Amino acid sequence: LGFFFFFMIILFSGIFYHRNRRHRERELNLKLQLFKSEMDGLDSQINTHFIYNTLAVIQRFIYQNMPEMAMTCLGRFTSLLRISLIHSRNGYATLASEMEALKLYADLESYNHDDIPLFTIEISPDIAIDSVKIPPMLIQPLLENAFKHGISNQPKHGKVWIHVNKD
Repeated sequence: LGFFFFFMIILFSGIFYHRNRRHRERELNLKLQLFKSEMDGLDSQINTHFIYNTLAVIQRFIYQNMPEMAMTCLGRFTSLLRISLIHSRNGYATLASEMEALKLYADLESYNHDDIPLFTIEISPDIAIDSVKIPPMLIQPLLENAFKHGISNQPKHGKVWIHVNKD
């Protein structure tokens, strides 16, 4: 009888261990899928060339013994990545956070130009930017095109102006 109870305890322990292990594996697979989808969302929001260019700028600052500039650039880059991850996770952005992301993007993009372009954002005062929700990275592709195709063709300082109003 003692052997039977010992055998049953071992059997139930094995079954419990196996079920628990399968549950943890499924949970880890779900977390991995979530992480992959977040990375895919981030990749679709931020141009890969922009990431490489920004990292190259940081590397250039390091090689030129400009650690303060490298740290400033790196801080802005990580802030932009953080905002982009939050936007992709939420599925929306507030107008305030989208404007913050645009400022960071413009700052980082300006490091790739010899002449620093002028960048201005004006928001109509009757807009509650913290409560207006928009699709993430709605304006960023337009800003990217302005830098890539507009400012890069200018002989001197280019200017990008974004004006947001209710119309």
